[in-house]
Amino acid sequence: YEEALDFDWRRIIHPDDAAQVLAQSVAGEASLDAFELEGRYRNVHGEWRWLHSTSQPRRDAQGRHIGFIGVAHD
Repeated sequence: YEEALDFDWRRIIHPDDAAQVLAQSVAGEASLDAFELEGRYRNVHGEWRWLHSTSQPRRDAQGRHIGFIGVAHD
């Protein structure tokens, strides 16, 4: 669990996609709404794979935004 929390996914984004993916991620999180990202990421074998990820806002019982939960599709 701690290793997953410490993992910085930005290190594995393809250099040609990094600026766009990071800008979309920042804008998506700032919106506090659902958002999607798509880009190439390096897998454990060093291969570039296209990932499409979707993030949904998480809210507490009072409706306050408490973070995001997402999934990436290879």
